[in-house]
Amino acid sequence: MRIHRSLLTFGAVGLAAAITIPATAATKTAAKSQATTAPASCSKKGGNFVDNWNFASSNPQHLDPGLVSELIGAQVDNMLWDGLTRVDAYTGKTMPDVAESWKVSPDGLTWTFKIKKGIKFTTGEDVLPSTFKKSWERNDSAAFASDYSGLAEVIKNGKELLAGTASELGVVADDSAMTLDVQLAAPYGLLAERLTHNFFFPVPKEALDKGKDWENTGTLAGNGAFKIDKDQAIKVVRNDAYFGGIYGRPACLDSVTFKISKDQKVAYADFEAGNSSNGVVPVGQFSAATGKYGDRATRSFLQTTWIAFNWRNPEVGGISNSLLRSAIGNAVNRDAINKVVYDNSREVATGLTPDGIPGFKKGLTKNFQSGVPNLALAKKQIAQYIKSGKTIPNIHFWFRNNSTESIIAQLIQDDLKQIGVTLTLEPQVPTGYFGRARRENPQMFLNGWAWDYPGYDNGTNELFHSKDKYDTSNNISDFSAPTYDKLTDNALKEPNAAKQAQLYQQAEAFQLNSGVTVPLFHGRFQTVLAQNVDTYPESALGFVEFALVTLK
Repeated sequence: MRIHRSLLTFGAVGLAAAITIPATAATKTAAKSQATTAPASCSKKGGNFVDNWNFASSNPQHLDPGLVSELIGAQVDNMLWDGLTRVDAYTGKTMPDVAESWKVSPDGLTWTFKIKKGIKFTTGEDVLPSTFKKSWERNDSAAFASDYSGLAEVIKNGKELLAGTASELGVVADDSAMTLDVQLAAPYGLLAERLTHNFFFPVPKEALDKGKDWENTGTLAGNGAFKIDKDQAIKVVRNDAYFGGIYGRPACLDSVTFKISKDQKVAYADFEAGNSSNGVVPVGQFSAATGKYGDRATRSFLQTTWIAFNWRNPEVGGISNSLLRSAIGNAVNRDAINKVVYDNSREVATGLTPDGIPGFKKGLTKNFQSGVPNLALAKKQIAQYIKSGKTIPNIHFWFRNNSTESIIAQLIQDDLKQIGVTLTLEPQVPTGYFGRARRENPQMFLNGWAWDYPGYDNGTNELFHSKDKYDTSNNISDFSAPTYDKLTDNALKEPNAAKQAQLYQQAEAFQLNSGVTVPLFHGRFQTVLAQNVDTYPESALGFVEFALVTLK
């Protein structure tokens, strides 16, 4: 996500036959060796978990699953709601959740989901196939204007419903047979993964009637492992009527209380004072926290930060300036940035796609295999660039004006001086940063993305495909290459998981070799856990599976 699940600043820790997803997503259980499957029962039942991480800097803008666009809100939503599918926090596989099973037509255009019987919202209202159809149409409507309407574009009439030229999605709900037929605009093999996103969660009739006002004036009734405490909006309690979800059992905890802090330092101090079950480690304190708390002090998730270039800019974009961009990438000391800014808490990226995405492969290109700069190669590339008749431009570099990104920009500026490239630093107001970048087309800028669902296409197609049907609003670099588009288009339609992965890998390698991005880091949440936390499973999407959390 861009507004997506992120709004993550660099200093804030802040989707033929169904395809089988390999177990690659990273998870962790507190103070124990990593388990590979969820426990069949609770090691201990009960207790209130006090969360001092999720709202360490702010409270969520939304809790309506159709409106949530930040990770902190999506975390709560994943406790209150279950969708058709869900990512197993232990294996990384996409599993049937409210759906009992699914099958795909031979032409790949229709997915038929069999819906489990007897599932209800906390108000007692039944969750039916028609509930999903109506919920999706609500979220995809022009009147509702969800930030994630683009996710429905793979469904027949998805774009047309949002544009107001269609009255319904290509979805047929049969409540008697408990089936949901989802007709696609084109074959798409990662639908099950895409449907794990909160945009596709079911909502009750009250939400359909009230629209955007529902989260403020209605009852946020879900069908998940927890429900909102009627007396405290930031506390959830176990839903004893829960159908069990993908793990087949109710939550272990009695409740989870979310504390709201002024900032990360305050939240961390509160944790160290023994007032919460977890906390966030402020930037610069990672080494001290890992020394003190060991494996209770960090977790990875599917996020990447990179230096981006505008492909259409005549001075830095296009094929003709590939040598310049490659030289810049080879000159940046990513290890130094990680040490100075992040206290070595980030993972230096070798590509755009992070480990945990099905199909991930390390070393897709010879570039970016080390965090140490290759100044000799960078200087050679600059010399070749000048010899070809090019002049090194004075490059304007955008970044968000906060203490962390300002230091990153200064370090990159110093690195590039060594190869004769001058950067003019242009700090930007953080609010609306990506929107301005779309409109004003900066030559070079810091960019980042957190994956919305465990699908390769959420990065490749969402961020770099040139066609409108893949939501070019996130292609801020204005990257456009027919070879890249063909590879990603073919990957979307490929039903074989291994062949699909190869196509995506080829596309990513092409994009990396073009030099339109310089990968910097993959994300890590800096989390600390109290000694009484026994089990704390987390998915690579960044969600804590609170239904499985246990206290000693």
